[in-house]
Amino acid sequence: MLSSIMVNKRKKRKKKSIKQWSITIAFLAVMFRFILWLIKQFYRRVCANACLVIGLFIFIISFGFFLINALFSQIKTHQDVLTDINLALVSVVSEDTILSK
Repeated sequence: MLSSIMVNKRKKRKKKSIKQWSITIAFLAVMFRFILWLIKQFYRRVCANACLVIGLFIFIISFGFFLINALFSQIKTHQDVLTDINLALVSVVSEDTILSK
C-alpha cells in the first residue's frame, strides 16, 4: 500500500515537471518565431529603403547613449547644482527683476 502511494506521488511530480517544461519550451518557441519575424521585417525594410534603416540604427544607438548617461552616469556635483537651482527662493528671484524696481 505504501509503495503504491509513493509511486503515485512520483508520477504526479513527473507530470508536473513535464507541464512546466512544456510551458517553457512553448514560450521559447513563440519568442524565437517573433524574433525571426522581426529579422524578416527588418531585412525587407533594408532592401526597400537602406537610408531609413541606417538612420533608425544611428538614432537607436544615440538614444541608448543618452539614456545610459541620464540614468547611470550622473556626477554628484551635477546633481548638487541642479538641486541648488531648484531650491532658489522666489523672493530672491523677484527682488532681482526689473518690475520690482
